Amino acid sequence: PATGDKLSAAFFAAIDKDAIKGLTAAQFKSMSKEAVGALTVEQVPNLKKELLAALSQDQAKALTGDQLAVLTKEQTQAIKVERLADMTTSDQLTKLNVADLTNKQVASLSAAQITALGDDQIANFTKEQISAISDQGLTAGIKGLTAGQVGKLSPDQVSGITAKQMTAIASVVT
Repeated sequence: PATGDKLSAAFFAAIDKDAIKGLTAAQFKSMSKEAVGALTVEQVPNLKKELLAALSQDQAKALTGDQLAVLTKEQTQAIKVERLADMTTSDQLTKLNVADLTNKQVASLSAAQITALGDDQIANFTKEQISAISDQGLTAGIKGLTAGQVGKLSPDQVSGITAKQMTAIASVVT
């Protein structure tokens, strides 16, 4: 298929997991959301991080939770915050490896996204990631944590909570 054409889901499903490494940026950009959603969990870890940095809005929305779960740390960190904001389904958010997110990516998470994370995912945040939650500019960010999620915070994570965040958390658990 020509690079300007939308490449089909069937075309990508047929590509060997190792051959997917040869995918160019032009080919990736031409992939429909259906083709991105059809990538197998065996193929996804072989995508170049530059391709994940170039995700379109539709492609980001098409990624499945299972695909996100197999991303490497480098791939996860290559996803732009604008595309991370497009990932809003429960399937995507509950399978995303939050420990691999950069502080900037964590800061970009909306209150709804934070709330959608599982308790165990919150437990996987680093102290620095916890501190970054309020940096997203949304006063509701830290308030998005549920009582169950707050209960999963480790002592090290709690030590990363700022005074402003502590006030917000107090309103959640009382």
